[in-house]
Amino acid sequence: MNFVSCANSHIFKYMLQCLIDGSVADDESRMLRPEALYSATSPYVLYQGPMTWFEAQTYCREYHSDLATIVSAQDIDLLYSAAAGTGFAWIGLFDDMTKWKWLIGNMDHNSSHFSNWASSNPNYYSSSTETRICVLMLTSGLWDDTDCAYVNTKVCYDDIGGYTFVNGPLTWAESQSYCVANKEALASVRNMDENTVIGDMINKDAWIGLYRHTWTNWSDSTFSTFSNWDSRLNVYLNTSATFHCAMVDRQTGTWLRASCNSQLPFICNGQALSSGAGAAGGGGGSGSKPGTETTSDTLKSRYTSRIKLRLNADEDLNNDVVQSQILQQIQAKLEENGLSEFRLRWTQMEKQSVVKEQRKKRNADGPN
Repeated sequence: MNFVSCANSHIFKYMLQCLIDGSVADDESRMLRPEALYSATSPYVLYQGPMTWFEAQTYCREYHSDLATIVSAQDIDLLYSAAAGTGFAWIGLFDDMTKWKWLIGNMDHNSSHFSNWASSNPNYYSSSTETRICVLMLTSGLWDDTDCAYVNTKVCYDDIGGYTFVNGPLTWAESQSYCVANKEALASVRNMDENTVIGDMINKDAWIGLYRHTWTNWSDSTFSTFSNWDSRLNVYLNTSATFHCAMVDRQTGTWLRASCNSQLPFICNGQALSSGAGAAGGGGGSGSKPGTETTSDTLKSRYTSRIKLRLNADEDLNNDVVQSQILQQIQAKLEENGLSEFRLRWTQMEKQSVVKEQRKKRNADGPN
């Protein structure tokens, strides 16, 4: 690989040393890392070198922890202190369009579960102003994702009476409220037999209980409903079917949707990984070496708590779906108790570390 082919490859361009004339380039100046800008009062780092969202995610995970996560007004202020300027930059927010949920049981629905989508569905967006995150069953029995604000008939369900088709046009949210008021819920559909029962029952397109949370997932697995969308949002949805990643306006701090394949500067969570090639010590300021930052009273005021959970069911904690469901339930409990500015994420300890932690606790507690 020569210098030209290496420079034209974004993965090599930003993350690996190039091979020049068949030899490894030892000089760090040849590593072609993007320029980094640091702030002594911010836990974020801005990189000027443009990358796609996925390339930026890979880079941030290599040299820091992940793309920037923003879950509070304080985070917005801290990010602005590091990234203020002109133009846009990637943050870690993305729209995971594979994650659907059933209202009954708050159960996840993914590609491994029964589905009966109509051709070209789900199609997520159909215009610059319409977001398709609620699901209709068509009279054909096929499913169609559509805007939740449309009015349609509905199918409710309860364990005793089974399915009930209810005429009268309501929005998806109004339909759910109607079902709940009658001690029911919008119907879930777990297999073709249930799909056929409902399909034979309806004479108009009807709401069912499948829906999708939009823009609540962050690259570091944080789930948060906090948002700071720009009023110009819909202007950037002209090709909305491909706009699944979020960028921040560096002048205003507000967020906009963009194509994940766009080349933009990007912002990382600023803490450096000690094992990363760019995790070098030093002061703040600008430079090309990732991971250099300065602490401050603002940063020291942030703290981390670790909790231990006991599961009633035999669940696989390595499963992304299980992890996401647990985080959502913890978030709901914290919000019920008045907490608003917090960040939840999974961190997996090495088995040896877990054993050491447990041994320390047993020694501290003394013999049973």
